[in-house]
Amino acid sequence: MYLGIHGRMVNMAVFWKVPDYLKKYIRIRDVLRNIFKPCDCGEELNKCIKDKEYFAKRAETLSKALAKSISLPEPPNPSKEMEEVNPWKFIAKYGKYDILTADKYYYTLPLNTWIKILSPIQTQVEKILPKWREDVADCDDYALLMASFVAAVFAKPYYDKQVAFAITWSRSHAYNSFITTEGTWEIYEPQSNAIVGRLGETTGIYKTEKIWFMG
Repeated sequence: MYLGIHGRMVNMAVFWKVPDYLKKYIRIRDVLRNIFKPCDCGEELNKCIKDKEYFAKRAETLSKALAKSISLPEPPNPSKEMEEVNPWKFIAKYGKYDILTADKYYYTLPLNTWIKILSPIQTQVEKILPKWREDVADCDDYALLMASFVAAVFAKPYYDKQVAFAITWSRSHAYNSFITTEGTWEIYEPQSNAIVGRLGETTGIYKTEKIWFMG
């Protein structure tokens, strides 16, 4: 940027030092861009940008929580019971939803396996976010942290894909959902470690509108 001073054009970049807070924001923004880089957004690019801004606001708070000591379970060994699924295609039979995916394919797990793996993960989430606090430990923080921990559990060398576990939204609530090998799409409440129904069947605060697969 150039500015005219006493008849001369001066490059202001020479004089302007980037504040530390802006450097920090830029680093977070760049990380989020990398996360969303493979996002299959199509014509929904503006929505993706808005979602990036949302994650930037949450990043600092959640990073402090993640820095605490946690004990996560070991994932099950890959087996023939696991199947690849494309959420974009799979969701067609459930109706129209606002869906974002970081990858094209994910692994499904049998329902019983999901239950066994989610319970100890939820215990860790509850230790970090034990008391509800608006904008700090509310429903979206539970859903985001739960999804982060699930992704961490399955980030193993012997897994070439993440599992089909999503951050899920209704108009007034955030929670999670996952796809099973049995072909069902379960709605999961991370605050109580409960399966509350299936996609397309739940109502009220669980009437789903948006689904994010971020793993």
